[in-house]
Amino acid sequence: MLKPNLMPRFLILLALALLINSSAGMCSAQADDRWKNGIGEPWWFDPAPMTQAEIALAKSRWEMIAANRNATADEWAGDYSNGGDTHGSFIRWSPEAGFVLFRVDKCRATVMNLDYGRASASPTLIEFFLEVNKLMAGHRHAHAQRSLRFVPVKWRGAHYLIPESEMDVFGDYVAGLGKYNDYGLSVFEWSPFFSKMGDSVDETPAQAWPQVPPGYERFLKHPIEGRITAIGRSYVRPDAENEWWDELLLPVTVNVGRAEGIKRGMKLLLTGPDDSEKIEIVRAGLHTSRGIIVRSVRKRPCVKFSEDDDCTGFDYEEIEIGRQISTSPFRQSNN
Repeated sequence: MLKPNLMPRFLILLALALLINSSAGMCSAQADDRWKNGIGEPWWFDPAPMTQAEIALAKSRWEMIAANRNATADEWAGDYSNGGDTHGSFIRWSPEAGFVLFRVDKCRATVMNLDYGRASASPTLIEFFLEVNKLMAGHRHAHAQRSLRFVPVKWRGAHYLIPESEMDVFGDYVAGLGKYNDYGLSVFEWSPFFSKMGDSVDETPAQAWPQVPPGYERFLKHPIEGRITAIGRSYVRPDAENEWWDELLLPVTVNVGRAEGIKRGMKLLLTGPDDSEKIEIVRAGLHTSRGIIVRSVRKRPCVKFSEDDDCTGFDYEEIEIGRQISTSPFRQSNN
């Protein structure tokens, strides 16, 4: 049985799969109109923000860059993507042939807008010079942006293109801090940064820390890591809005506090084989903090949510003193 904190994600993915299958059936008659892009399912183009000439030129450059890529020795050239199951962006580029960038509605397999132009690459910066700038359509200062500047970063065996203006945000992403503190497992399902398609993630310690060009090291941040030092007595908190489940709260004490950057409301992930649970900090001391692990338990008496429901609960693992914790789902090491 899926754990409660994974059930909403499962249901969302199931609904998306059904939607995509339904859309595929409705549009099968138009399948010949879709463009075979060479990296995934074929796309339609939304003609509203783009002219047919711009679409044709973007397609032509996309194919030309692919042909040129075989002749280039630049390891950073290639296809990149970001986003999640519903929306995302795709870049294909090489230093000699330039770049094309598509913003795609994946649910409808439709290109919503695009950009293309020439590219410039150095060991410290990759820059795309905009020719169409459809991606900024409707933005107040669209005319002010003339290029997209990316920092080439190697991390966990993969190539990343990080917007130069977002290197500090990338530091939070790596460490599980700031707006990425409660990201949890979703970092593996949705990426805000462009990563090279086809790369394989390397989990060895040598790859655990991002490799950035000189001068950008200051943006990287270490996760807050520690361990559980005490475990309290669990208790049930009734959930009046849930027909089948109540909440089981397990109090814990951890050996990190304000001095290490902990604040009330932050989340710390349990490391180990079963790393889907997290601790929510309810009181932050100087070097120790108190938090709770929230689990789901059956209401008593059991209320069945289907005829096949056997009224069993979820098989949670036992939490022990000494269990390692981290703000980062990537389980970075401070060493």
